Amino acid sequence: MRILKGLGSLIALLVLLVGIPVGLIVFAGNPIPSWDEVMRLTSVPDYGGKFFMGTLLPIVAWILWGTFAVGFLVELPAQLRRVPAPRLPGLRLQQQGAGFLIAAVVVMFAGVSPAIAAPSSASAAEPTAAVAAASSTITPAAAVEAHTDTAVAAEAPAAPTYTVQDGDSLWRIAEQTLGSGERWKEIADLNYGVEQADGWSLTPENWLNAGWVLTLPSDAPSGASSSAETAVETTTVEKEVTVVSGDTLWAIAEQELGDGNRYPEIFDATKDDVQPDGRHLTDPDLIYPGWVVDVPVTVEATVPVAPPAETGGVEDVAPGAGTSETGADAGASSHVDEGAGAQADVDELAGGAVGSIPGATTAPGAADDATTGQEPAEQAPAAEQAADDAADTDWIDEIFNVRTAGGLGALAAAGLLVFLGVRRMKQRRDRKPGQRISMPEGAASDMELALRAVENPLGMDHVDHALRHLAAWAQETGNALPPVYALRLSDVEIALYLDAPAELPAPFVEVSDDKMAWSVDPEELPPLERVPSAPYPALVTLGQDLGDAHVMVDLEHIGALNMIGSDESVRGALTGLAVELATSQWAEDLRITLVGIAPELPEALDTGRFRHVDNIDALLHTLHAQATETERALEELGVDSIEQARSAGLEAESWTPEIVILGAMPDEQARAELADLVTRLPRVGIAAITAGELAGDWTMHLDDDHTAQLQIPAAEHTLPLTPQIVNAEEYASILQLLDSSDQVVTNDSEWAPADEVTLDDLPPADTTLRDVEEDIRVEDGDADEWKSILHSLLPAKSVDVVATPVDEPVEEAAGVAVDETVEEAVEEAAGVAVDETVEEAAGAAVGVAVDETDADVAAEAPEHAPEAATKEPAGPVRPIVPLRGAPYVQILGPVQIVGAQGPAPKTPATSKTNQSVVQRATELIAFLALNPRATAVQVHGALWPGKDPHGGAAQQTRNSHTSRARSWLGVSPAGEQYLPRVGAEGYRLREEVRTDWQLWLDLVGEDPASAPTANLTQALRLVKGQPFEGVKEKFYGWAEPIRYEIIAAVGDAAHELATRSLRAGDCANARLAAAVGRMVDPVNEIFWRDALKAEHQAGDPTGVERLVKQLESHLDSFEDGYEAEPETQELIASIRRRDAS
Repeated sequence: MRILKGLGSLIALLVLLVGIPVGLIVFAGNPIPSWDEVMRLTSVPDYGGKFFMGTLLPIVAWILWGTFAVGFLVELPAQLRRVPAPRLPGLRLQQQGAGFLIAAVVVMFAGVSPAIAAPSSASAAEPTAAVAAASSTITPAAAVEAHTDTAVAAEAPAAPTYTVQDGDSLWRIAEQTLGSGERWKEIADLNYGVEQADGWSLTPENWLNAGWVLTLPSDAPSGASSSAETAVETTTVEKEVTVVSGDTLWAIAEQELGDGNRYPEIFDATKDDVQPDGRHLTDPDLIYPGWVVDVPVTVEATVPVAPPAETGGVEDVAPGAGTSETGADAGASSHVDEGAGAQADVDELAGGAVGSIPGATTAPGAADDATTGQEPAEQAPAAEQAADDAADTDWIDEIFNVRTAGGLGALAAAGLLVFLGVRRMKQRRDRKPGQRISMPEGAASDMELALRAVENPLGMDHVDHALRHLAAWAQETGNALPPVYALRLSDVEIALYLDAPAELPAPFVEVSDDKMAWSVDPEELPPLERVPSAPYPALVTLGQDLGDAHVMVDLEHIGALNMIGSDESVRGALTGLAVELATSQWAEDLRITLVGIAPELPEALDTGRFRHVDNIDALLHTLHAQATETERALEELGVDSIEQARSAGLEAESWTPEIVILGAMPDEQARAELADLVTRLPRVGIAAITAGELAGDWTMHLDDDHTAQLQIPAAEHTLPLTPQIVNAEEYASILQLLDSSDQVVTNDSEWAPADEVTLDDLPPADTTLRDVEEDIRVEDGDADEWKSILHSLLPAKSVDVVATPVDEPVEEAAGVAVDETVEEAVEEAAGVAVDETVEEAAGAAVGVAVDETDADVAAEAPEHAPEAATKEPAGPVRPIVPLRGAPYVQILGPVQIVGAQGPAPKTPATSKTNQSVVQRATELIAFLALNPRATAVQVHGALWPGKDPHGGAAQQTRNSHTSRARSWLGVSPAGEQYLPRVGAEGYRLREEVRTDWQLWLDLVGEDPASAPTANLTQALRLVKGQPFEGVKEKFYGWAEPIRYEIIAAVGDAAHELATRSLRAGDCANARLAAAVGRMVDPVNEIFWRDALKAEHQAGDPTGVERLVKQLESHLDSFEDGYEAEPETQELIASIRRRDAS
């Protein structure tokens, strides 16, 4: 088969490059017309088509041949050197065709069984010139003896060198090694003309091949010290290589391993991996662009050779840790029995520092949490540091999937989660004290996590913004809306494809000479001064192309989309389209009619857009009437199309389209009627997606759930896609997830909250309560009194969490300066100024303005209950912060690690804190703090949902994160790591590392009604905002259940304290409690009512009106005209009546 393919491709090239010009010369001769022929054409018709056939067509053929020849000349050297070819504007198809044929010929002469990657489609992402994936190792240029696992390196130092990896460019190498990309020319000058191992050398074109060793300027850092005796330690790790068009396993093996005959090693390492499109590598003859193959490579770490007496022994781990796997087997590892207690998953090589970037170095046998339970006592830190230094300096966040495992795309996932969030907001709004909202379990919970991992709300916002920008421009200038039939959303741009030439406004840029393709960088779009109705409400995602960009079509414009394939695949595709259309951000005016498909969706996904019908005849009668009315309205407006109607002035209507989704083809008569409606010109706002061929040329051929070919009218080729699918399993999980959000709240708590205080129950405000916020500081003389007060306010189990007197030095490593007072330390650790009220902090945290008068009054809140209400001793209560040296995790607000003992992760090239590393390490630490003794599978499922937790790449990713988090947290005064190495107890933190949520539970417990008032006050002081506030998109999806639990618990405590304070006349403390409640759960009006009662008790009608105005503004943020609950409206009316009397 290889030989036949190669011969066929060679013959095709000869025909295209030689046969065509020979044929044109023989049969057409010189096609250039004389001046007389041109003049004759302008005056005499071309009878018989002589000019057309003898002149015009040959000229066109010569032009086409010339463009193919140029593409061939560009692709040929790139294919031979196995580097990406530069992309020439307008010659994409020619280059792709030439590249495919050349690759087949090259493989034929290579003498192996190849795996030829299918060529990229026209819409696939363009490769970047001279970029080869980001892993690099900087090593001294001294020669080393490497035929054994450990060899003594040459003692004489040499100029530092750099080994080129896939994805590298001279700019990037200079940026990593010299600190500035602008110094790339220095590297280039040192290496021009220097022959590399593959026989090639760097030329002024600056193309790089992976594996080249470049000499660096002398001031570049080297990978090891040359002043001491060193050794080279080797191990085998799996390097991930992304397949590009024209790749073969032979070519990848030759490029990465130096020998194409080693391609079976890549096949064996990759065959069990799930590829981005859901498939597996089963045939070494067939790979696809976008797939990721694992290349087993040997990496080296140059480490000091320790004297024999200091090598130390090994550290034992608890029994039951399993057996070891070393060398290449460790990378393919697999699965440790979780029931055995080890939970190790052979999971951290060389102290967990290998990282997610292939090619990083590590020492063999230095397994961090290998199932043997043994690790070298001295070598692990050295290898860990070496691996950290060799890791990528940017350490950018991992790339998440663009679809769920079942095939639902990122935009549909974002829409579903928006709908789910609205449902849960309603649940929170209806929640009463002591109740909890229902949360999904099992498969439904996993489904939510998968949706959060792939959602792309920013992409959805960008598309919506770009389309409405066009609508506003058209309405304001009188231009017609461009006839968009397709849209492509990638990570960097939005591309629009038009059915006719059109001029688009800036910042759109033309990408085709015929003005039918335009693109825009979403970041360059100006803000909308007004928000017009959505101009393309029927735009929907069909799937993702080979570049993982989302391909969308306007159903209203194309009229009919035919789905061809197996019943299961077609049903899944129709369901996926229905889900996205029902939740799309730009489809606020849309009707979707389901016929014979997903009858449960209209009720489960009640967005007001769905209906399900069984009688196609009744539907057709309605559609005919709708089409007639649309045609009449267009005629009255004097416009030719709905697009023109939508751009007819600033008050243009939205013109709601009707999308019919047919799960089965109707009878011939109904089919003919529907086909007429959806193909009628001008369009009448009716489109159909059908299982089978209904009408038109837009057809999606579903090979299976993971591959499809989109047939585009007038196109010479089909577009390969990964189709958007909702398979049966995910559909059931989505229904369960939606059902959980529509259930009534559950009351799992054992405590019975008191009824809300009525206005008649409010006593006058107690003006005798002293203000404990008056400049309380811990001086030398009152340190013992201060400590005794704290002890008296804490439950027995948390009595060890005490403040430190000012005259006792506090360790600077804990995040507190040595000369700070305890109060200043509290201010720094808590992130709230000492004299700042909780209300002020709440306003800053959630972006809600707090009126100065309200904040001033709240600042008077006493931090103890009056004698009449409680039995606690009077005295000041300050935020309790553990100042004994151990770090703690803040989640009651923005997530932070407070008091980390180690150095913050830095970027080696710049020596600046690497915020990306800090954010990911923070998430790992927070997860372990709330989920102690987690298994490797649990950790991976939480931080990388949807990703395979097994295999070398997954293991390296976990190891890198864990190693960096461990180094950052540091060690205790006793020398014990706060994040121990993984062993029989799985992933865990030491008990000293606590969260503010644990402190909260120590103070309040599960029954706020029985907690002392002082403890409730103190617990509310721990709250800095909504739990897990400010985390990055797609992260902390695992925290949703506990986030809602914390919101409910804090709300219950806030209402309990507000109720007690109101009954005691302590309006200031009631204000403070209500402020925390509104900060954490502003949708629940019980906290607004508590605040209104506190203002009324304080005799401040201005404060009441201020809160009413804030509440109205808050409700309007949900929806214009959204009204307060009847209880709140009645309370406001009663207060106003009393204030007026």
